[in-house]
Amino acid sequence: MSNLKRAVFLDRDDTVMVNVPYLNDASQVVLFPEAKEQLARLDAAGFLLFIVSNQSAIGRGLATREEVDAVMLEMARQLFPVPLAEICYSPDAPEQPSTTRKPEIGLLLQIRDKYGVDLSRSFMVGDKECDVLCGKRAGCCSLWLHRDIFPKTETPPDFAASTLKEAADYILSQP
Repeated sequence: MSNLKRAVFLDRDDTVMVNVPYLNDASQVVLFPEAKEQLARLDAAGFLLFIVSNQSAIGRGLATREEVDAVMLEMARQLFPVPLAEICYSPDAPEQPSTTRKPEIGLLLQIRDKYGVDLSRSFMVGDKECDVLCGKRAGCCSLWLHRDIFPKTETPPDFAASTLKEAADYILSQP
């Protein structure tokens, strides 16, 4: 058995909290009602929890790093006492070259190296195609938290869930 840790990588917007486009005001952070309970279940099962998010508002000049950091801290405060191992984001706009903006896997590789995570035994949960592709490219099991129909692609998710509870149930059912 490997000594490497298992992790759940979660997108932020429309996965853990309500999406406010280009959010730069921490007072507007609203978690989904089930987020805290479901992340607590995953933590209790021994998973390291990471928020992995694209925050192009920085690259687009619509928010500062300090504003985005304040939003992330407020999200973590509302999730307390659920421990997030780390909150990571890519500040790059879509048109900027990037190794960290999902679907690129740079953030997951950094986490793997820093925390000793076994990506092949870990999960990526998100609401967009870029989240699914990121997880797949990194070798994770990719879960799509859907609000609508997943686009037809050559890389479908490993599992589609309509709620974070359904996603957590699936993750917890896997060996």
